[in-house]
Amino acid sequence: MKIDSTDGEESSKVLALQEVVKILNQAAQKINENDCFSTAIMVGVAISYLENLKGELASQLSLEKQLREMLKTDTNF
Repeated sequence: MKIDSTDGEESSKVLALQEVVKILNQAAQKINENDCFSTAIMVGVAISYLENLKGELASQLSLEKQLREMLKTDTNF
């Protein structure tokens, strides 16, 4: 799938992934500082973001599949 930066929905997903990467990089720094509490919180936040994104992507894929099926059915007439 090609990600078009002009598509608002896709760009929001890209931004969410970039935010997760930033959070995980910060968590890595906290590990190096032996700050396990902050690391655990940051990893938890990153997991939450990823779970939300996974749900959004699953919904989008389901809708795309339904649309393809509808279009396939329409062309058979």
